[in-house]
Amino acid sequence: MRKRVMLRYVGCAVLCVVSMLWVGDTKAQPGHRLAPKARASVPALIKMLQSKNPRKRGTAAMHLGFHGAAAAPAFALLERATRDQHWFVRAYATRALARLDPLHRARAYKTFVLVMQDRHWMCRVYASEALGKIKSKAKQIVPLLARATQDANWQVRTNAFQGLGNLGMAAFPTMKRLLAANKSNIFRLYSIVQAFGEMGPEAYPIIPQLIALFVKGNDPLKKNILIALEKIGLRQTSSLPPLITALNNKYWTIRSQAARTIATLGQKAAMVLPQLYKTLQDKHWRVQRDVVYALGFIKSAKSIPHLLALYAQAPTMLKAEIIDTYARMQTSSPQVKRALQQIIKSKQPLLRKKAFFALALLSSQKSQALKPLIQSLKSNRETRLYVLQALAKLKHNAADALPEIIPLLRSKHKDIQQQTSNTILAIGPKAIQPLIKQFQHKSWWMRKHAATTIARFGTFALAPLQRTLSHPSWKARMWAAYALGKMGKMASSSVPALKRLLRDRDQDVRKFASFSIRQILRK
Repeated sequence: MRKRVMLRYVGCAVLCVVSMLWVGDTKAQPGHRLAPKARASVPALIKMLQSKNPRKRGTAAMHLGFHGAAAAPAFALLERATRDQHWFVRAYATRALARLDPLHRARAYKTFVLVMQDRHWMCRVYASEALGKIKSKAKQIVPLLARATQDANWQVRTNAFQGLGNLGMAAFPTMKRLLAANKSNIFRLYSIVQAFGEMGPEAYPIIPQLIALFVKGNDPLKKNILIALEKIGLRQTSSLPPLITALNNKYWTIRSQAARTIATLGQKAAMVLPQLYKTLQDKHWRVQRDVVYALGFIKSAKSIPHLLALYAQAPTMLKAEIIDTYARMQTSSPQVKRALQQIIKSKQPLLRKKAFFALALLSSQKSQALKPLIQSLKSNRETRLYVLQALAKLKHNAADALPEIIPLLRSKHKDIQQQTSNTILAIGPKAIQPLIKQFQHKSWWMRKHAATTIARFGTFALAPLQRTLSHPSWKARMWAAYALGKMGKMASSSVPALKRLLRDRDQDVRKFASFSIRQILRK
């Protein structure tokens, strides 16, 4: 027993030493010492890229990659740097080119093709990654990446397979041949399956072969196939029997992924409901979560009692998924609405927020359905924020709540003010007239926030505001002029009416009209 313990300690010590040496070796790589200067400006890096010092060139190329599309001015120099005598300069220059915008990346196509023949594996890794993103040259790139799947370096092979997946249907026949040729090579099968998943719904014809492979494959391969099937999406119930079997797999990750894949069938998967209800009793909460997720897409009313019973003993994250599922099911069940009304009183912010969103999605245009949300606007700051976000999801259906929403524009909390303005904007033009009425509010702040919010409606608010310029109330005229000024050039048609206000009998109206004209005509 003591010997085993000692061996464990010795093993740990050896691992620590090896990891320290590895980190030290990584830090010794060219350019690493200059890494803190990663955010140097592009012109400074362009200058450094022309240095005689290879370390400086490598560092400049590396940090230009961090700038992404903003490094486009260095395009010609980066192309030249891919032919540098030092491998790290070539590699980082290739990576920087790969991170440019799609137009520049396509222009560098021939450069990437040449780099694929580089003797250093890291250069080929970045080149293969870049080629997989150039869809405009897909026909020419597919044979190159197909050859790269035989590369000596595993990372180049992985990038090549992923690139073929990114190229979509142009690479589908090649991928199909690679699948048939590599059925005995388990490691390549992982990459091939992932590539089909990257193709998404376009790879639907390959589903029968993937299902056949799923039945014969080992557990890690099964998980990869399930992930790919989820991305592709199932359409026929004939694919379900192997997935039902996977719900009883010994590994929770496979059981979990099987439930998510079944969800892609939607209501067609109703035949699997008994097995899913049984899996709801799984020991692992993540499996339960993904079964709940699947039930949300099947949308069967029979699932509601099971979900209500599970909620009582579920951990927080599982409860959150159950609430999302209620919203996804779009159920009109009174039991669900009562449960959600109880959850909005929960002490856990995440559950309250999700419950408000679910109530909003389950509400109709009737004011009675909005009642719980409207009442919650009188709660604490955090709750008001959640309710406003939920009402924004309802858009024009939340118009009945405007009388309770608009007063929150004068909240002392900036986040509430901003979210109130966003919610009013989401409700749409129905909110314009109620906002114009606020121009005569006794609070100066309320009038200002109403004018600022109405200006965000753009052209929808032009006609109502122009009419308000001739309102009997000086406050209404003043704040209508202010709102038009906030709209800038968009309100240029209002300039003649605003010029007439320069002769208004009220000094403040004249001042605001003059300010707005300057704002509109400003270059």
